Amino acid sequence: MHLLGGSMILAGLFTRFWSLVQIPILTGAVFFINAKKGFFAGESDLLFSIIILILLIFFFIEGGGPISLDNYFRNSSTSK
Repeated sequence: MHLLGGSMILAGLFTRFWSLVQIPILTGAVFFINAKKGFFAGESDLLFSIIILILLIFFFIEGGGPISLDNYFRNSSTSK
């Protein structure tokens, strides 16, 4: 799910949908995976998981962007 969702977000195709699919997965990683290791452990990926979660929320709110495939398909269908 991460590989498919990440590649779609990277390409800008169905960005909001794939961000919404990834948010619960990352929320689980923040609370369950990092809670087992300990939040302040030296090898904890808590900061990385939080950064990715914040970016997913940002992409869910903002959408693709001017150079995304979503924008390309939206503008090419209206210009015809």
